[in-house]
Amino acid sequence: MLGLTGRQDGTGPYAEQSSAVQAVVDMFGPTDLNDFADAPPFIRFLLWAGIGTSTATRHSASPINHVTGNAPPFLILHGRQDEDVAPRQSVRFAERLRTAGVPAQFVEVAGTGHTLATPGQRPSTQEVTDLVVDFFRATLR
Repeated sequence: MLGLTGRQDGTGPYAEQSSAVQAVVDMFGPTDLNDFADAPPFIRFLLWAGIGTSTATRHSASPINHVTGNAPPFLILHGRQDEDVAPRQSVRFAERLRTAGVPAQFVEVAGTGHTLATPGQRPSTQEVTDLVVDFFRATLR
């Protein structure tokens, strides 16, 4: 959600520096807090204990509902076998960003779930690290 927040330029101790987020790497982050019906019970408990059961509140707290064309570029990584946060959340989020005209690259990591450090995953942990570094090098000014 932080990657979609507004600018706070002109405030704080470094008022001359932009506070705009310039790039976001999202690693299997929940983007639609109303899309957890098929998540394990403990995951739903954690979500609802933290934010409550109000559909409207979860809607307001979901990054997918705050996408604008002013968002920074995103690199979104998600394990294909993730049972905690469904990969479809990242797919839909990337689609929403692209529809708004925001550069968004989605990488589905085969052979892993809610982690990006499983032996044998593809792309490998090193390849994922390289993707992240390359993304930041290409995006940050």
